[in-house]
Amino acid sequence: MRSSQGVAPEAVAGPPLPHLPLASRDEEDPLPLLGEREFTASLIKDTRGPVVEIGVGTCACLTLVLAAHGLHILTIDQDAAAVGGAQKILSGVGLLGQVAVVQAEAASLPLRSRSVRTVLAYDALHHAADLWAAVAGIAAVLHPCGRLIVSDWDEAANGFLGRLTQALRTHFRKVVVLPRKESRVYVCEHPRRVARRAGSWSRRKRSPRR
Repeated sequence: MRSSQGVAPEAVAGPPLPHLPLASRDEEDPLPLLGEREFTASLIKDTRGPVVEIGVGTCACLTLVLAAHGLHILTIDQDAAAVGGAQKILSGVGLLGQVAVVQAEAASLPLRSRSVRTVLAYDALHHAADLWAAVAGIAAVLHPCGRLIVSDWDEAANGFLGRLTQALRTHFRKVVVLPRKESRVYVCEHPRRVARRAGSWSRRKRSPRR
């Protein structure tokens, strides 16, 4: 993936995007919580390297917001239908050169350990089969100075946000919670070292010093 050198940090929080469909007062909003997506994108600190997005979804809505600001993105979804739908949308607007779409689970990302500066998970982690494994998988690939941005909500009113908060605080030394109207946004930094399953992207263990 190419680097997005030269993208100004303030560009991430730019004006509303003209190519995104606007909601009609007489119809259901095709992009609910668009302001939430812009807010989430504005929290990206490092705009020089690729951004990893967890949960592209079939609409690729956040992906379009990120790409419109010149960011290069690796977007991941565990669902094959979502990957196919996102690829079709991104291909239609000519963004597949800027965005790579991969089917994978957050718990076993196809990335090298400590190699990513920015990970976003927008309304995605409540779909994870194992929340703790998903958070651990993200923490494992995140650079020590990287940032995880999570936006989610308690879909079934079953205490999901409480479990998410606990999982994030277990795997990150710094977790800032930003309450929103219908969701919470978490800014997580300084990932703790976590155990990882063996895989092609895992770093080999160092031999103990004598």
